[in-house]
Amino acid sequence: MKFLKSIRWRFQLWYGLLFAAMLCGFGFAAWQMEKASRLQKIEQELHQRISILMAELRPADPPHRQNGRPPPPEDPLNLGPGGGRQDGRYGPGPEGPPGRNGGYGPPPGQGNGGPNGRLTLRLSPSENALFNGATGNEGYYYVLWMRNGPGMTRSAGAPEGVPQPEEGEETPRQRGPYKEAFFFPAPGDCMLVGRSIESELTSLRRLGWLFVGMGAAVLAFGLAGGWWLTTHALRPIEDISRTAAEIAEGDLSQRINTSQTQSELGQLAKVLNNTFARLDAAFAQQTRFTSDAAHELRTPVTVVLTQTQSALFRERSPEEYRDTLEACQRAAQRMRRLTESLLELARLDAGREPMRRASFDLSHTTDDCLDLVRPLAEQRNISLHADLPKTICQGDPEKLSQVITNLLANAIHYNHEGGEVRVSLRADERDTLLVVADTGVGITHADLPHVFERFFRADKSRTTPNHSGLGLAISKAIVEAHHGSIEVFSEEGKGSAFTVRLPVNGAFMNGNGSSHG
Repeated sequence: MKFLKSIRWRFQLWYGLLFAAMLCGFGFAAWQMEKASRLQKIEQELHQRISILMAELRPADPPHRQNGRPPPPEDPLNLGPGGGRQDGRYGPGPEGPPGRNGGYGPPPGQGNGGPNGRLTLRLSPSENALFNGATGNEGYYYVLWMRNGPGMTRSAGAPEGVPQPEEGEETPRQRGPYKEAFFFPAPGDCMLVGRSIESELTSLRRLGWLFVGMGAAVLAFGLAGGWWLTTHALRPIEDISRTAAEIAEGDLSQRINTSQTQSELGQLAKVLNNTFARLDAAFAQQTRFTSDAAHELRTPVTVVLTQTQSALFRERSPEEYRDTLEACQRAAQRMRRLTESLLELARLDAGREPMRRASFDLSHTTDDCLDLVRPLAEQRNISLHADLPKTICQGDPEKLSQVITNLLANAIHYNHEGGEVRVSLRADERDTLLVVADTGVGITHADLPHVFERFFRADKSRTTPNHSGLGLAISKAIVEAHHGSIEVFSEEGKGSAFTVRLPVNGAFMNGNGSSHG
């Protein structure tokens, strides 16, 4: 039963059973309705023929002569011609109230027959033809049981061995291939009209098999269509599984084909493609980051090894040893700064960098950062201009001061001699904006999307040995930890403007990676 573990087979089995149950129920109900309709029509025709017989059932003639003629021989059932309808007939009509068995019975005052209590049935040739089994009469017959008559009398087409109904028995009744209706004109008397329904039963059997065949064809068509639909609907899952397997094997460039999928699975495929793209970018960034980190560490390590090997190669003067140690110290300090930056980035990525949440004046923090970089600006004859209205902000002032200092240092470092750096603060109902703009060399259009990437450096005019390329990456991580954003606008040769956007009362990530509002 391994196939039951397949989603496709489970859907197929469930819908197959449901479809089969619906077809069986519909077919059986239709067959029963057709059967009931045909039998009801036959019952109506039986009652109509009973009405005809009741209309011709009347008292027998008295035993004396009539009009000077001798009385006819005693014949309680006159089946010959001449039995026209007379006013004294039995049956339903306006002459008297309804009798037993739905209005059938003798007129009031006539008791159970004529003067001698006997009844006679006189049918015209046309009426008699309704029961003689002729072609077109569909095999109708009648049987009479008379208490004071000759016993049982039946028509020519009546079958042998018809059992006499008992009073209280349900009417009509079905006896084998016969449908029969009857009533009791008087106690001990019974009139029965029947018909063979063999042709109807055969037709119903054929109709039943026709329904079975049509149901089987519809079920087969439905199962085939269901199989096609489930296969088509589940095809994206196969594509997802195949693509995920290829990605697990190391091919991160694979994507799920969503061109022919517009369903919910297609939306899932698009989400997974975005996830795979981000994973691909993350792995590529990680690979590039590792390569860049190794490259950055290789230079100071090479300096240390070269200086120590040179010092150990031969005896040197104390001044030479001092120069060697100072070179090793500078290389070690560079490695320390690099490792500290890498460690800070790792903590920020993992959400484990401790941050305080405090309400502070961002203008005061920015002014302190300007005082810190002012000596660097004076060395290059760069003027600093600040527009810092009082702005209350929520966050970690120490971490945000690190961001501001890094932006100011970059604005000074990549500026022209005698250039300007402008710092401004403004706030609205939602955000606090800090803008650091310079009149420096600017950033090329090709490099602009990559300035916040780790270890990214622009062209050689913006590359110095004292910068590792992690400052902007760390600044972006700190700002995003405060649920803010940092953007840059630059025009090559005219300068750059970095905008830090912080929510006025926004949440930021704490040291455990959770957020506070």
